[in-house]
Amino acid sequence: MNVVGVRASARYCYDQRWISEGVMAEFSCVEPEPNAAAKARIMKTTNDLIADLHGVMNVIESVNREIYIVQ
Repeated sequence: MNVVGVRASARYCYDQRWISEGVMAEFSCVEPEPNAAAKARIMKTTNDLIADLHGVMNVIESVNREIYIVQ
């Protein structure tokens, strides 16, 4: 997998499956959690919510700046 902007010497510092598929590495001796799919869905929803909140904060900051300029 050739990731853009990654040096060849650092290509395998990170697990590529985590980056491309969102699947973390697992040990074969550890049984998977029964509610792993639900946890993943909750984590993704939380991440999306925080990203949306960050976008709203950027809009509010922009509007405040526009109001300051107009005054």
